[in-house]
Amino acid sequence: MARAFDLLDRNNAPEALKIGRQLENERFSGGFEIQALALADLHRRSDAIEVLERGVATVPDIWLLWQLLGNYRSDSGDIEGAISAYLRAYTADCDAVSVAYNHANALARAERWAEAKASLAPVFENGALLQADAQLALYIINLQEDLLRIEGRDEEADNFVEANAFVIARASKNR
Repeated sequence: MARAFDLLDRNNAPEALKIGRQLENERFSGGFEIQALALADLHRRSDAIEVLERGVATVPDIWLLWQLLGNYRSDSGDIEGAISAYLRAYTADCDAVSVAYNHANALARAERWAEAKASLAPVFENGALLQADAQLALYIINLQEDLLRIEGRDEEADNFVEANAFVIARASKNR
């Protein structure tokens, strides 16, 4: 798996894809993830979706496969399919902050602003945002700011960004 990720980092998706297939043949769930990432790198998003659909049918409790499926469906314009995948990801032991961001992003793509904000709401409770990966936290803050501005709530958006200046500075420092 580590070798496959290294190959993906070095833009060698064809070799990573071979490893992904081997891992699947060895009944290792990470094989689905590697294949999907490699296929997406090769601009074969529909094939990546097929691999992930096979993956979630085989190992339905792996939240990351559901999230990737949601991401690729969303990128392909299948917003309802993406939302369905994200909702399923929540039922597994998942990184709820990551799933919430991706879910909210898909909802925003569908211009379902209130639902997108509702999906993000738990991220702003109990310090969840502070515990998130710095880059993900920055994406979440940007999305929430955009949602507020879309609603014409510019002053609230400014206050929100100011209130999260520490998180923004942390993310900028880690770039």
